[in-house]
Amino acid sequence: MIIKKSGMNSLADLVEIQAWTHLFMIKSPIMHEDQVREFYYNMEFNEDEILHTMVGDKRVHLNEKILWEILEVPREGIISVVGKLCTKHFANECSKLSDMHRQVVLPRSEKRTVATSIDLFLMESLCKFEALNLPALMLEHMHKTVVECKGKHDMWYVYFLTKVFDHLKVSVGTGTICTVKQSISLSTLVECECIEGQTGQLSKMSQLVAERDQFKLEPKEMTALVGKKDIEMTLFKEKITKAQTEGPGTEEVKELRLKNAALLSQTDDLQKRLIKAHESANDRLTFVIKSLTH
Repeated sequence: MIIKKSGMNSLADLVEIQAWTHLFMIKSPIMHEDQVREFYYNMEFNEDEILHTMVGDKRVHLNEKILWEILEVPREGIISVVGKLCTKHFANECSKLSDMHRQVVLPRSEKRTVATSIDLFLMESLCKFEALNLPALMLEHMHKTVVECKGKHDMWYVYFLTKVFDHLKVSVGTGTICTVKQSISLSTLVECECIEGQTGQLSKMSQLVAERDQFKLEPKEMTALVGKKDIEMTLFKEKITKAQTEGPGTEEVKELRLKNAALLSQTDDLQKRLIKAHESANDRLTFVIKSLTH
């Protein structure tokens, strides 16, 4: 029962509020992969938005009411995600979705490693404790990806469909027992910083975030250094002007000019290095961002 694993308390609370907990409390969930493939391969929707398919020699008909009765979840709440977006604040705060949210809770519409705008909208809705009509969202998602051919065609809801097959008495055989590792591995939980690793070292995600912050810091430090050099140059110019006005020896003026020229050269070199640092930091930051979001 992954929902009871260490570090899953927050997710468990979100699921409990939606009254979905029983869907994730199965100790050894069973997957019927061949039957799930048949389910999606033969799927079609009629004008009344009722799902029709064939699994083996069994005709399967599903609508929101039937799926609600099978899954035993509430029918209230958000029934569609078409055209829905999360708030800008949430998008900024949530730069990544942890793997357990992306792979277990949320309906998928693209590659599993990419958080879509729909994912973010649903995640924000969960965090705001807004009711979600799971049967309606599942059927809409199936229609979108299978009938409308929008998004990646994949095998979704395999464990929920086991309940559907059982309820409708579809002949499915023994199936495959899913282990905790197949659902969400401990390494995934560590990487997502839901639990601490045994070594006590930073996770890959924390290392990437630290690198990102360091890349942003380097150009700032060089910019500050260039600013200091500019101030020194201004002071030298003032000294040269003062020396020329008060009429000291030409050697003193010459020495000041040489120091000013050297300082100018140093500043020019720093500015070139700063440009390269910005370019390098941008390249490395782009790489880190890709690592953080994939």
